[in-house]
Amino acid sequence: MPSANRFDRTLLGRALLLGVAPAVLVVLAMVVLNGYRAWSGVGAALERELRDATELAAREIDIRNARNAELVEMMARAQETGMFGRRAESLRFLERVVRDNPDVYAAYFAYEPGADGHDAEGAGPGVPPEALGEGGRFYPYFKRDPAAPGGIRLEPLEDVDEDDGLWYDEPKRRFERARSREPVVTKPYRYLGTDIIENVCAIEREGRFAGVAGLDVSLADLQARLGEIGARLGAELYLETRGLFVAATTDGTEDGATALRTTPVAASPFAEAFARASAESAELWTAAGPGGEPSVFVATTVPTGGWRLVVRKPASTFGAELASVLAVNVATALAGVAAIVALLAAGAVAIARRVAAARAVADRIAAGDLACGAIEVRGSDESAELVRAIVRMRDELAGIVGAVRAAASRLAATSAQLAATGRGQDEAARAFGDSTQQIAAAVREIAATGAELARSVEIVDTGARRSAESAVVGHERLGRLVESMARLDAATTEIAARLEVIAEKAVSIGSVVDTMTKVAEQTNLLSVNAAIEAEKAGDAGLGFLVVAREIRRLADQTAIASQDIGRIVRQMGESVGAGVDEMRRFAREMRSGAEGARSVGDDLSSIIDDMRAAAESFSEVKRGITGQSTGVLQIEQGVGQVADGARRTAASVAEFAAVADEMAHAIALLQDAVGRFHLADADDDAGAGGAACGSN
Repeated sequence: MPSANRFDRTLLGRALLLGVAPAVLVVLAMVVLNGYRAWSGVGAALERELRDATELAAREIDIRNARNAELVEMMARAQETGMFGRRAESLRFLERVVRDNPDVYAAYFAYEPGADGHDAEGAGPGVPPEALGEGGRFYPYFKRDPAAPGGIRLEPLEDVDEDDGLWYDEPKRRFERARSREPVVTKPYRYLGTDIIENVCAIEREGRFAGVAGLDVSLADLQARLGEIGARLGAELYLETRGLFVAATTDGTEDGATALRTTPVAASPFAEAFARASAESAELWTAAGPGGEPSVFVATTVPTGGWRLVVRKPASTFGAELASVLAVNVATALAGVAAIVALLAAGAVAIARRVAAARAVADRIAAGDLACGAIEVRGSDESAELVRAIVRMRDELAGIVGAVRAAASRLAATSAQLAATGRGQDEAARAFGDSTQQIAAAVREIAATGAELARSVEIVDTGARRSAESAVVGHERLGRLVESMARLDAATTEIAARLEVIAEKAVSIGSVVDTMTKVAEQTNLLSVNAAIEAEKAGDAGLGFLVVAREIRRLADQTAIASQDIGRIVRQMGESVGAGVDEMRRFAREMRSGAEGARSVGDDLSSIIDDMRAAAESFSEVKRGITGQSTGVLQIEQGVGQVADGARRTAASVAEFAAVADEMAHAIALLQDAVGRFHLADADDDAGAGGAACGSN
C-alpha cells in the first residue's frame, strides 16, 4: 500500500509520536505543577521562615530584657538584705555591676530623702560629692564614658522634667498602690543626650518605699544588635512600645532621613502599616512600606517590657526567589525533554532495524524457504531477542519438516498393520463382553442378599440399643429411689429422737405436777389452820376467815387441775412411747428396703454393661455387613464398568479401523504439505550453510 512508507506508520515514527509527545506533555505538566507548587509552597516557606526568624529575634530581645530585669531586681535585693545605708559599699557594688555587664550603659541607686538617716553627713570617706543629690540624698549614677579613667564615670542623677515619672515615680506608685516590687521597663527617652531604656525596681525598707535601683540600656547598642539580625534576614526590624519606637534598623541609613528612636509611631511613615499589627504571636500581613513599595510585615510581642517587634521585608525579594526556582525548573525540564528525545530516537532506530530483519526471515519462512543461513544480531533487549527467537523458530521448523518427511513413509506402513490388528481385537472384545455380562448378573444377586441381611442386623442393633438405654434410665431412677429412701431413713431417725426427747419432757412434767399436788395439799392445810385461828379471833378475824376460805377453795381447784394434768401427761407419755417404737420399726424396714434397692441397682448395672457389650457387638456386625454390601456394590459397579469398557472397546476397534483408513489419507496429504518446503541438505546446490539472510 502507498501509505506503508509514511513516517507516521513506521515504528520509528510511532515511537517518536507516541513516546516523545506524551513525555513532553508530562514534563510540561510537571513544570507547570512544580511552578504552581513553588509559587504556593516556596512563598509559604518564605513566610514561615520569616515568622520563625521574627520569633527567634523577639526571644533574643526578651532574654536580654529578662536578664536586665533580674539584674536590677538583684540590686534592689542587695540593698534590702543589708547594704541599704552603707553608701560606700553600695558605690563599689554599682561600679562592679557596670563593669561586669557590657550590655548595661549605666547603673544607679536613688534613695528617698532621709531614708537611710545619713543625708546630713554629706560627702565623707568613700562617698564623694558626685554620689549625692540635693540635701545629701544618696543619688549615685555610674555610666560608661570612654573619656573617663577606666571608662566609667560617677555623677549624680539628674531629673528630666518631662520624664521624671518614668524611672522613679512609676515604681513608687506601683509599690504604694499594690505593694508591687516587680521591675519596671520604661518607655524610651533621651537622657542627657543618650537614648535609653530603663529597668527600675523599688527598694522596700521595713514595709515602706525607700528608693529605687535602676539600670540604663543604650538604644544604640540595641539598634546595633537589631542591625545584625536584619542583615541576616535581609529585612528591616523595628521595636515599639507605648506608641514610641525603641530602635529601628533604618536609623543612620541614607533613606532614614529621621532617626526613629524615641519618636512616636503615629508620626512615622509606618503609622498606617503598624496600625494593622495586633498582639497575636507572629502575625503576618501585607502593606505598603515607605515610598509605596509593597512589603510583608510580621509582628510579635516581646513579653518582658511589653515591647512589639515588627519585621518588614519587601515583597520583591519573595518574587525574585520564586523566579529563581521557576527558572531552575524550566531549565531542568528542557534538558529532560532533549534527553528523552535522543534516547527514544536511538532506541527506535535500533528496534526498527531488528524488526526489519525479523520480517525478512518471516517472509522467507512463509515462502517455504528454510535454508537461510545464520543472522548476526547485536543487543540484548526484547527486539533483539525477538529476531533470535524467529531464527530459532526457523531452524526448529526445518528440523520438524525433515522429521515429518521421514515419519510419513513409516506411518503409511504402520497404518496397514493397524487395520489388520484392529480386526483381531474386535473378535476378542465381543467374547470378553459376553463373559462380563454373566459375572455382573451373579454379583447383583449377591448384592441383593447382602442388603437384606444388613437390614435385619440393623433392626436387631436398634432394639439392643433401645434396651440398653431403657436399662440405663431404670438404673438412674432406682438410684434416685435409693437416695430418697436414705433421706427418709434419716428423717425417721430424727423424728424418733425428737419423740424420745418429748417423752423425757413428759416425765419431767409429771414430776412438776406431783410437786404442784403436794403444794395444793399444804396450802389446804394452811387454810384450815388459818380458818381455825380466825374463828378464835372472833369479829377481828372475820376478814381473815374469808381469805382462808378462798385460799382453801383455790387449793382444792389446784389439786384437781394437777390431777388432770398428771393424767394427760401420762397419756401423752404412753402415746409418745408407742410412736417412738413404731418409728424405730419403720426406720429398720426403710434401711432393709434401701439395702435391697442398692443390691438391685448393682445387679442392674451388671445387666446394663452386658447389654452395652451386646449392642457394641451388634454394631460391629452391622458395620461388617454394611462394608460387605458396599464392597459387593463396588464389585457390581466395577463389573458393569468392565462390561461397558468391553462394549466401548468393540466400538473403539471399529473406529480404530476407520481411523487407520483416515490416517493413511492424512499421511498422503502430509507428504504433499511438507514437499513445498526447501531444506538445506548435502546435495543442495546452495551449499551446506544455505543463503545468508542479512545481519543486524
